[in-house]
Amino acid sequence: GEFSGYTFSVEGLADMPFDTPAAQQLPAGWLAGVPGRTVAAVHAEACAALGGNVEILINNAGGNARGNTSKKPAEIDVEDFVANYRANTLGAVQLCQLSVPDMVAAKFGRIVNVSSAVAMQPNYMGTDYSAAKAALLNYTVSLAGSLRGVNVTANVLTPGIIMVDGVLRFGRQR
Repeated sequence: GEFSGYTFSVEGLADMPFDTPAAQQLPAGWLAGVPGRTVAAVHAEACAALGGNVEILINNAGGNARGNTSKKPAEIDVEDFVANYRANTLGAVQLCQLSVPDMVAAKFGRIVNVSSAVAMQPNYMGTDYSAAKAALLNYTVSLAGSLRGVNVTANVLTPGIIMVDGVLRFGRQR
């Protein structure tokens, strides 16, 4: 799959494989990269392994779910937009929704969502990926505003290109 070699890990919980076939369609509630497992199940396992609630949450899943980086916006199927939204936005949103209530109750929590520079400066290629990362950026900024004054923070990082295997393969194909 496009995501081979990535891991999903929670501090105190053993790494789980992040190996999603590029064409896999995941229903809402399923964590991209952990086939057959719901976000709620992963969150519950993390809490059990930690012996308490998640206090620091870093959502760093990313990558183009369908390899559309070289396609122009009009060439990308709607299904590809949906796949990228599921892979790059929904897992993070769902983990935040599961973690925030406990963070607010404890009066402490830190959330870091990793978006992308293309969320703020899109280019004409990979629109499905950049749109999903823009949604994550918008969600995180809105979440941060809603958490003012409760000692729970939400921040978003927007890094530029990161030289992972998929980027290197793409560069070699060009």
